[in-house]
Amino acid sequence: MFTLLEEQHIKIDAFRADGASYQLNIVELVSQHVNKFYLRACMSGALAKIIATINDWEKVDLGDEIGFRGEISFTPFIRTLKRNKQLDRLKTYRLVVTKIERDDKQVNMFTNEAYLYSAILTNDYEKTKNEVAGFYNQRGAIEREFDVLKNDFGWNNLPFSKLEQNTVFLIFTSICRNLYHYIITLFSKKFKGLKTSFRIKKFIFRFITIPAKWIRTSRQQKLRVYGNLHFKT
Repeated sequence: MFTLLEEQHIKIDAFRADGASYQLNIVELVSQHVNKFYLRACMSGALAKIIATINDWEKVDLGDEIGFRGEISFTPFIRTLKRNKQLDRLKTYRLVVTKIERDDKQVNMFTNEAYLYSAILTNDYEKTKNEVAGFYNQRGAIEREFDVLKNDFGWNNLPFSKLEQNTVFLIFTSICRNLYHYIITLFSKKFKGLKTSFRIKKFIFRFITIPAKWIRTSRQQKLRVYGNLHFKT
């Protein structure tokens, strides 16, 4: 991916990825090709011990709950590099940590606190703690889009055995996803029962598949739609 982008003279300013990228070789690779990176740090004994040394925690509003956020310098993968006798590859990064209280009150043996921790490894020393966490958390929006495409538009089960045919299918269904978003946004302005956040299944049952029947009254056929729907017939 990095090679293809560089061949097109596209410079990568920021890169963010989940815990699957929290590996020595990947962190080094990303560092070589991007300006700033933000990676989810996987919990380990070494990580928990360094988190326990954070003294300055800032209270933050996380929407539906209150959390605390702190930061510290952290040198990851020490044990791996020591085992391979490659300590010259050690590098220190910034670690931004968010913690929320556990419902079960189970205490972490390293930190002696009953909290759940979420840590972000980054080489960005310019953004504030909240800006780092906010920028990383934005990746959740595109994750939800993949969830919609997989479960609502067939990406979970590709219909063909050839890459070229499946590529056409993926592009076509993603266009359908954009068209659906446009349609429901337009319709939600006209009908109170619709919201732009409705998934396609809910849209079908609220707008397409609705109970109705033709009745004859005053020598006329009329369509009676059942339910509290704002339709005119």
